[in-house]
Amino acid sequence: MTKEKEVWDENDLGIIGMNRRMNRGINKNKKGQLAIFVIIGVVLVAGILAYFSYRFENSNALIYADKNNPDVRPVYNFVTDCVKSVGNDAVYQIGRTGGYAVPPEPFLLIDDEIYDSVAYYLYDRGIDQSQEDYDLENTAAAVPGAPSPALAPEEPAGKENYMPSKERIEMELGLYMDNFIYYCLKDYRDFPNFNVTQGDAKTTAKIEDGKVVFSVNYPLNIEKNGKTYSVKDFENAVPVRLDKIYSLTAEIMENQMEKTDAICMNCIYDIALKYDMKVKMMDSPDEIVFAVLDEKSKINNREYMFYFANKYD
Repeated sequence: MTKEKEVWDENDLGIIGMNRRMNRGINKNKKGQLAIFVIIGVVLVAGILAYFSYRFENSNALIYADKNNPDVRPVYNFVTDCVKSVGNDAVYQIGRTGGYAVPPEPFLLIDDEIYDSVAYYLYDRGIDQSQEDYDLENTAAAVPGAPSPALAPEEPAGKENYMPSKERIEMELGLYMDNFIYYCLKDYRDFPNFNVTQGDAKTTAKIEDGKVVFSVNYPLNIEKNGKTYSVKDFENAVPVRLDKIYSLTAEIMENQMEKTDAICMNCIYDIALKYDMKVKMMDSPDEIVFAVLDEKSKINNREYMFYFANKYD
């Protein structure tokens, strides 16, 4: 009986037997398909990882680099040195001219051979310059930027205080950096093993307590060893007390405007003593050049001087 039952079960063609065989076949197919999908997925992931790894290692993919990266640091240090050098030149230049990269007309020509000039802070337009003779183009500095608003032709003739604002001097400092930093960089000829692509420099200069800070936004792409790095921010501070010099000069001019045809020598002495500086004066028949000397501020180991001129009757 038992043997026949086993034979009957094995050869059973009923619904139950068919379902069992079908389920065994389906399970085998599912397992096979799943194994295939797993293998394909692993291959795809490995391929994607290998592709991006190869691309990263062997292409010029842009990398926002840290300045200490050895592939970037030589160029970064070079640009930083140029920012420092040109920043010193900018502060020195605006000291010689009375706060401008190039002073707007009318200005006092000190040396026509080297075109050395200084801006007037006190000037009588009713004497040397009529409204008809005014030429707006002559006020445009050689360095790009808006001309000084001090000598607009619609203003009435007479002696007025044309001392530039602190913001105007900061703008002139920034323009000097933006235009002259490229002369220092020399198109990166000293770096033949680097491929450097440069954007336009845009500088913000701030006259702060005891220093002038230059913040230069200067986009660079530096290619080295098959990689391209991006840097853009450079900064340097020039340790010159231009803030104190400006305040001293403003007090002198405030005092000067109380009586525009004379100079209060005691007043100037007291103001200079207040700021721990010296004020020298060089006169000519119609004007006086003031030189503010700050022995505590030095550029290239020389004491810093700031000049401006006043014109009298």
